[in-house]
Amino acid sequence: MPTSRRALLAALAAGSSSLSGCASLFDLFAGGPSGEGPRSNDGPGRTTRPAETTVHPTPDDPPADGEWPDPPTDERHRTHSVTTLEPAGRTLSLFDTTFSVREQSRGPFRDGDRGGRVAVAAAFVRSATDEHPALLRVTLRADWRPAFGPDTRTLDLGRVPLFDGHEFGPYVLAPTANHDLVDADDVPEDERGPNGGWRLKWAPDSWLPTRVDVARRERIHGEYRVLRGILDTAPLETFRTPLASPNGGDWNGDPLLSLVSWETGAPGPDGRSRFHGQSVDPLPGSMETVWYHDLDPTASLFLRPATERADLPARLRFSLVNHSLSTLRLPGTLAVHKRHAEAWYPIAPWGPSRWVTPAFVSGTPPGDVHQVERAVFADEGFATGIPSTTYLGAGTYAFSLEIGDDGDEGANADDAVTKGESVPNRRVAALVELTGETVSVVPQTGVSTTREGSTVTVRTQVAGTDTVTAVVERADDADRVVLAEQVMHGENDVLRNSLPFFEPGVERVRVVTTPGVVATAVGGKPPARFRYRGSAFSLSVEQ
Repeated sequence: MPTSRRALLAALAAGSSSLSGCASLFDLFAGGPSGEGPRSNDGPGRTTRPAETTVHPTPDDPPADGEWPDPPTDERHRTHSVTTLEPAGRTLSLFDTTFSVREQSRGPFRDGDRGGRVAVAAAFVRSATDEHPALLRVTLRADWRPAFGPDTRTLDLGRVPLFDGHEFGPYVLAPTANHDLVDADDVPEDERGPNGGWRLKWAPDSWLPTRVDVARRERIHGEYRVLRGILDTAPLETFRTPLASPNGGDWNGDPLLSLVSWETGAPGPDGRSRFHGQSVDPLPGSMETVWYHDLDPTASLFLRPATERADLPARLRFSLVNHSLSTLRLPGTLAVHKRHAEAWYPIAPWGPSRWVTPAFVSGTPPGDVHQVERAVFADEGFATGIPSTTYLGAGTYAFSLEIGDDGDEGANADDAVTKGESVPNRRVAALVELTGETVSVVPQTGVSTTREGSTVTVRTQVAGTDTVTAVVERADDADRVVLAEQVMHGENDVLRNSLPFFEPGVERVRVVTTPGVVATAVGGKPPARFRYRGSAFSLSVEQ
């Protein structure tokens, strides 16, 4: 407890009436020398006491400093805390457990001055058992530059998550006596509920004040029990509850804090995939492929498609669900493979190209769900307001993400992730069947062609004089198959600008282009052989 508050409590115990700014003890509780009375909250019958009377000592045996979470001193970090509610069979995850509420359009202080912030850190310190409910401890630290405010400022607790209320989804965060802002008479009671878990038994009308005066860099500690509501006895479903309003979110509008609950013994998908029972090979590469359609309710990590069959053009949505105990790191690339003749073919084998998405780069804490949306077309498509993927024809596709975890189950498990120390070690993937049109291979806009006998020469719009001539001609046989979707993606301009010109009588197509384009054709340097729509071709460079 801050020294100033200890001094105040000592003065109160001695019956002093010489406190700064107060004429008597009555004035303290009546709102000050003006006699204006307690400040009212929005709710009827609820009052907010002056700050100096709302902070009370911790119990006789207070915890050591290290047992309270430490608020961040710099910008927001992605951290989490996980606990179990054993009697109820639930797992709870709280993230991001360290965050700051800054003064922007609607800051945490009531005086309107700029330049301040409130840093908050939270952590579960005890899981729920048959003997006691789970405990959450929270530390708040107020700070501002001296030039932007006086020695004390009034903090609006309604703008600070975990101090702005008590109901969070189906759960109630009920303060214990080990809370700086709660009177002993206002501590709610708890009991065992009909479902075996802990629930609220009794509570006063008002648990916490709506505002409090704080000194610069002062800390406020709060301890909460995690309970169900008094009348809330229905079975719980998996849920996610943002604990901060949009105005209290980060720069991207995301909530500062979320509370997520899932069934401990069945964290996985609760429905059956339309591909259930189908056996498919893993995706190319050495990493394990975790297929959504193979999973049962015990799976803790999966990529769930909103639909598994769609007509082109379509809008696809995928949810990465993390019900494990570790933060995940994702490289940010949604990979797409097409199934052909029982084998998988990468649509963009030459690099991420247009498939790169900015999502997931900062880590996915336990309980978090990230969504990726894609508009998919069989042709060049049109603007949709979301990332789009063109030239996907009818067929079965695998959409996948490479993921890695930091291996740390602690409250600061994201440290390794933010430093980039995690490496992908497996793929999560989902099957989607697209129906409708097939892909047509068409040359790039602006190419010019000339024909001499059985040879067609294609000239692309190249800059400068550094050019090379690639030669694509018919061949007797080839093992490697190239799909139309592959030709229209990546940097495969050589095939895109040659294959459409193989009409009857044409045996050879020369493409004048840049050297880099030739080097990336068919996934490697020529010479190479490949098969496209039943016909064999060879690729070489004209010397």
